[in-house]
Amino acid sequence: MARRHFAHALEITLSVLILAGLFYVAFFVKPAVDVPEVRRSAIEPRDNFYGVAAPGDDGAVVWAAGRSGKIIRSEDGGEHWHAQNTPVFHHIQDIAAWDADTAVAAGDQGTVLITQDGGDDWQAVDAPTRPRGGDQFLRVRIDAQGRAWITGTMGVVLVSDDRGRSWRLTHPKQDIGWNDVTVAPDGTVWLVGEFGTIKRSGDDGASWEEVDSPTDSSLMAVTFRDAGHAVAVGLSGTVLTTSDGGTHWQTRKAGTGAHLFDVAWDGARYIAVGNGGALVTGNADGERWTAGSIAAGNFGWYTEVTAVAGHTYITGQTLGTLADGQWRAFHSRPAPENDEEASRNG
Repeated sequence: MARRHFAHALEITLSVLILAGLFYVAFFVKPAVDVPEVRRSAIEPRDNFYGVAAPGDDGAVVWAAGRSGKIIRSEDGGEHWHAQNTPVFHHIQDIAAWDADTAVAAGDQGTVLITQDGGDDWQAVDAPTRPRGGDQFLRVRIDAQGRAWITGTMGVVLVSDDRGRSWRLTHPKQDIGWNDVTVAPDGTVWLVGEFGTIKRSGDDGASWEEVDSPTDSSLMAVTFRDAGHAVAVGLSGTVLTTSDGGTHWQTRKAGTGAHLFDVAWDGARYIAVGNGGALVTGNADGERWTAGSIAAGNFGWYTEVTAVAGHTYITGQTLGTLADGQWRAFHSRPAPENDEEASRNG
């Protein structure tokens, strides 16, 4: 009998000790899980980049900006990339840079971001918008004087004299989307937009004059080769050229009906890009154009082309570079964190 009582007491004691141990573990022991750091890919399959900027003389530093507030940067001409932190999730439509440290980006919902440290810190700044759809910024450019210009919907044209820290409206309210702005070598500011509209200002945007346009198709981009020669491109394969500083514009046959979204002068020829993988090139005077594609089998859409120091960066559905007629799409190779890793990666 005594043995049975002793065994029962021992069983109860052990049960109490086990329960006490479990309660102690549950309330006082915190599990430690060693989770390796996951580095976010700079270029992911769902990414689209709408704007690209390469501010240096050698084309090594490249920024691209686009979907959901994403900005990425390369310091070796696109071999390696890293994603930068931004305070917004709205789409960024374009990016421009003064130098390797200082840049500005603009996009949807009145978004304007600036950086002064190479993109380690992007800050949102206030910029004036207009009600009823006047808060979408479409393009940002930097002129030879260092001023930054932004164009957008509802006639919005903004300018900044202090590297993006403050902005002012320079165009009256108008139910039109200005798709691009450029400043010619003689200082004239040019706008192109919907319905083939072209405007110019000789007083830094204080007043504007509409210029006769030979097209009703929306114009998407404009660039000046020199004070006299310029090209504008737009929807349905529209190409306009001028040889008298923009007083008169002529239509040219592009050889394609694809929408053309941007055009650049690379020092030897004009290069325009658009949808369906379209790549259209023009000679120095803009009279002869050849239609082709970025690469065989590439039917993507492309929104911006930037040519600098022998590099031609193109972005849109994919991001890549065109060199010696060969297209190379960039992939997400993270930037090396130290010299040893850089050496291993070549």
